[in-house]
Amino acid sequence: MKTYKERTASILEKAKAQRKKNTIIRSSIGITLCMAVVFLSVVLFTPYDTAPPSVEQYAASEYYSIIQKMNALTYAKPEYKNPFEKYILSNAENFFSSFLLNSQAKGILDSVPEADYNASLSDGDDSQKYEETTDNQVAGIIEGDRFKRSDKYIYYIKGDKLAVYSIEGADSKEIGAYTITDGNGYKLSAYQDEWEIFLSSDCRTLTLVSSAYHSDSGQKYVALVNIDVSNPAQIKETHRTYLTGSYLSARMAGEDILLMAHYNVRWSDIDFDNADTFIPMYGTIENMAYIDSSNIIAPDELTNTSYTVVCKIDAATLEAKSTGAFLSYADEVYVSEDKIYASRSYLQETADSKESDEYSLSEYMTEISAMTYGGEKLEPAGSVHIKGHLENQYSMDEYEGVLRVVTTTETIRNYHYTAFSSDIVTSDIASVETNASLYCIDINTWEVVGSVEQFAPAGETVRSVRFDKDKAYVCTAVQLTDPVFSFDLSDLNNITVKDTGTITGYSISLVNFGDYLLGIGYGDTMDTLKIELYQETPTGVESVCTYEAQGCGFSREYKSYLIDREHMQIGLGVHLYDYSLPDNTMQDCYILLQFDGYDFIELVKEPVTGENSYKRAVIIDGYIYMFGENFIVKEI
Repeated sequence: MKTYKERTASILEKAKAQRKKNTIIRSSIGITLCMAVVFLSVVLFTPYDTAPPSVEQYAASEYYSIIQKMNALTYAKPEYKNPFEKYILSNAENFFSSFLLNSQAKGILDSVPEADYNASLSDGDDSQKYEETTDNQVAGIIEGDRFKRSDKYIYYIKGDKLAVYSIEGADSKEIGAYTITDGNGYKLSAYQDEWEIFLSSDCRTLTLVSSAYHSDSGQKYVALVNIDVSNPAQIKETHRTYLTGSYLSARMAGEDILLMAHYNVRWSDIDFDNADTFIPMYGTIENMAYIDSSNIIAPDELTNTSYTVVCKIDAATLEAKSTGAFLSYADEVYVSEDKIYASRSYLQETADSKESDEYSLSEYMTEISAMTYGGEKLEPAGSVHIKGHLENQYSMDEYEGVLRVVTTTETIRNYHYTAFSSDIVTSDIASVETNASLYCIDINTWEVVGSVEQFAPAGETVRSVRFDKDKAYVCTAVQLTDPVFSFDLSDLNNITVKDTGTITGYSISLVNFGDYLLGIGYGDTMDTLKIELYQETPTGVESVCTYEAQGCGFSREYKSYLIDREHMQIGLGVHLYDYSLPDNTMQDCYILLQFDGYDFIELVKEPVTGENSYKRAVIIDGYIYMFGENFIVKEI
């Protein structure tokens, strides 16, 4: 039997051995944990590869620079910087976000101010002479329209039918028609605002422009169809070609057609081994050719994969003389006497953005680039960046070597809240500050040589613009009140401004009208047509007279308006509603107004039916010829 001392020594020895074993276990666990921490740190915090895949295998392609830029924009970027953000912080953010939205974010929301979202052509043959019907933005640069005319016939697109009418006053009638059909799987557009026509200077050929859809490929195209109209009783198609994209606009300059389309490249369809998937094409079905790579204008970094495609086409044969495109441009296009201007807007963070941790500031910018078309081929001509974005083509104008542009400036203040970690900042709400600015750019140096920035009341946006030589007219508005501004641009170092002050409604179109300015737009409600005449005074711009029709629907399409400056007449199609009757009876008609020196007089009010934007009218030798779903001639 062991003695007390022996038993005590044995117990102490076992305890010592257990402590040694525990120390070894703890050390092993510690080492394992340290190794796990190191391993997890390497795994969780190793950044994902954000470099786009190499496309060097396409270096020999003439479109290599385009491939590089598209690859940088469209490759699938990792959503998170590393696995820790993806698996740990993202779940934590979701867990805490509702709490933060109800506390910290709510405080920010309560303190944010409410955003306000609110030339005639040459003579034809001995039997016909070309006569212009469209009020073109640039003299001699003919815009496509729903109708054209010679001195003998009027041509009008009605549905899918080209109708030809004689010009014989009260005895005028439809004397020929031709139904324009789909061809070889290319279905022409069902939207009639995407159909326009041109008439050749010899009045023998009519060119139809229409968006089209290819059912097999699912691709959109613009179809050009040449139609022989030399004999209205025997109209026939002669040529047909296609351009990749959706119809944007077209002009006729001399005997050439300048065709412009928007081509949106779907990221999922891009295959750099097949240029068909990302480069626009033009030609016949049997022979489609890619656009000229040397004439593709693109920014260093793309913001999207949309093209504004441009083709200079021989109107007689529909063969392309030159092709080009503006890549990442999908906004407005303006055509001057020798240049095509395309614009793209983008959002840019301002320098002041770093001054606050509570919010960031960004503003809309516009890049305008140009191509010359007067030579044998299209050629890039330069570009400029300005603040704001454009309302439409009338926001640009070239005059005596200066491009004048009016923009809506827009600054966005993004308020933030922080979720779980300062590494994750989520935009919560934005306030928008708008105004208007005018810029004058020397097209030789592409530098801004004159400007008037932030000239409108705060919160207003540009609604309409009209340039007239060294004058510029701008209507801005917020809701249904506006001022109209007049700018004297004769001295770009001393631009002067006059305005009307705040008046009711706003104009969607401004028109130089003899010695006056004509505004077409809304009155005190969105169903009130307001046509107003303005004149400049030494101190401002004053209203001379106003025509208003309540309960009135009308077209916003400028080409649908009849503008006769010689006789001071304005015509347009309208829908008039009588709200006093139970069924809100509508009167569908065409009206013609004349300014008699004091007021607008209603000369014509005839039951012309159909969509207002499709209605057209022309005055010839004391008769007004009106076109819609029906045809009416009236002596005036």
